[in-house]
Amino acid sequence: MDKKFELVINDIKYKITQNVYIPGKALPKETELAEQYGFSRVTIRRAMQELVSEGVVYRISGRGTFINAGGINPAVRPPNFFIVMPYRDSEMFKFVHGIEEEMARNKYLFSFFFIDKLDGEKTSLSEDYDAFLCYLSKLNPNGIFCYPPNSTDGCRGYKEIIKNKIPLILLDKEFGGCPVNSVVSDNYFGMYDLTRYVVDKGHRKIGYLSYGDSFGDTIVKRKKGFLDCLKDNAIEINDTYIKDYAYDFKGVKVILNDLLTDHPDITAIVCSNDSIAERCYPEL
Repeated sequence: MDKKFELVINDIKYKITQNVYIPGKALPKETELAEQYGFSRVTIRRAMQELVSEGVVYRISGRGTFINAGGINPAVRPPNFFIVMPYRDSEMFKFVHGIEEEMARNKYLFSFFFIDKLDGEKTSLSEDYDAFLCYLSKLNPNGIFCYPPNSTDGCRGYKEIIKNKIPLILLDKEFGGCPVNSVVSDNYFGMYDLTRYVVDKGHRKIGYLSYGDSFGDTIVKRKKGFLDCLKDNAIEINDTYIKDYAYDFKGVKVILNDLLTDHPDITAIVCSNDSIAERCYPEL
């Protein structure tokens, strides 16, 4: 990954082109910038030194660091991308880490947004997501990456982004409402292979924990992969071994305990994703 001070330099240059920082006006203090970026004051100071040497900013002793009147030519600013995630958990941060490394390697500017942390009145995650995409489409980034809360969200926002001719890519979900590029896992065969691994270990009484089908195409395909693997291995499907529930990780322990209490003959549990599995494992 590129040095942190280079990320600060690129971000400040971009903000100058967007008139966030005005020529002739002072930048925030180093302590404020360190808090804003989450970096040390040493990193911020190094970025300021580089910006001074490039003639982007100048320093006045005892007063601060100021934007040079010449500003930055918008034509040479690095590409800027937005990455929109629905919530913060270990699964989301795997995507965040990979995107961050690639963006930094190419010296691109990027901003992450987590929908569950947006300010304002309390609304559903889907409503926040759709409205926020419409807002982002007006900011004219070079591209937007989105991880939808589920496969049915975002139609109005996607159409607005496409109308403004902004490249859009969905992560790990497909969307049938309008033509949107997506990068997805093979959810069906991934779950099929996982279930086959459990079957090959000799298990025949297998429980399954997942979200409900309303959470979109990803969940539906994984569940179908699980069921088809049981069928192909002549294992009877017992619907009472399958538990769907709302997106509430606090409920995983209760549901798992209920399942094992009602069916003590179950010898293995298959989970629809790693987040559920992480919470089930300590209880087994």
